[in-house]
Amino acid sequence: MKIKLSELKQIIKEELLKESFKAYNHIVIRGKAIPLYANGDILDYLFPNEWYNMSGDERDEAITNFAIDNNLLDYERPRHEFDESEAAQLAYDAGADGVIVNDLS
Repeated sequence: MKIKLSELKQIIKEELLKESFKAYNHIVIRGKAIPLYANGDILDYLFPNEWYNMSGDERDEAITNFAIDNNLLDYERPRHEFDESEAAQLAYDAGADGVIVNDLS
């Protein structure tokens, strides 16, 4: 069986992501488990013990870039609008591999 280099790189990237930190939840949509990652966990991974001193814009940029680089959807809502099922559905519809969630409350 032949595998393209780009496919191999994607598989390695996904495995490294899984090993680096764990999703706090998974929501299954049409047979696909969509992992949900907490915004703070991503920041802890990227900037251990440092992100608390970063500006909001710097944190937002880091999360956005991480999401793009890892084919994740970035989902942020105030608590009264926050819905993990909606976040997972949006990620599924976008073809994302998971979703980074942030309750803005």
